[in-house]
This record gives sequence, structure tokens and C-alpha cells, in this order.
Amino acid sequence: MALRRAVVRDQDRIDVRLTGEAEYLIPFTFIEALNEGTLFDRPAHAFLEAARERRLFHVLNRATDNIIGTGIIQGSGDEKSAKQAEVGGLMFHPGRAASGSARFW
Repeated sequence: MALRRAVVRDQDRIDVRLTGEAEYLIPFTFIEALNEGTLFDRPAHAFLEAARERRLFHVLNRATDNIIGTGIIQGSGDEKSAKQAEVGGLMFHPGRAASGSARFW
């Protein structure tokens, strides 16, 4: 049985970074690499649009500079308030979960 190295270890620091337009493939490729594309079922241009609108983010482990999560900020559905939003499609690398499966919230 091969042991996996933890994605985040004690003393590691993580950053949540707004994904720039030029980096939109980072979260897209992250999801595709985990073979979870069917759960998100969004084409690459949807990620580009979210990055252009400053709604796409990714989470990095600063110790390794590896991406460990991603998400998209979307409207809350309340048309009266342009300031309310929620995080949609939040996904973290399965290695950070004890069960070994990707987590979606």
C-alpha cells in the first residue's frame, strides 16, 4: 500500500487567490485532473468569464505552491442586493480529506 503525502501539513500556510484572466486554466485543469469534470460540467470559457468578472479563485499551499482547491463566487439569487454573493462549486483536493474523495460544498 502506497502512502500519500498530505496535501497540507502542520505549519503549512495556505492562500486564497483571486484567479486572474491569464490564469483561468489553473482551476479548470485542477478539476479535470481530478477527473471530476462531470460534476462541474462547465466548459473552459465559463472559467474564463468568471475570471474576467473577478469571481474565480483558487487555494494554494504556500509551502509547495500546489493548488489544493478552487471555487466560483456567484450571486445569491437576491436580485434586490448586488452586494450579496455566495461561494459555488467549492472543491478541495481529495488528499486533504480523510476519505480520499473530493469534497464539494
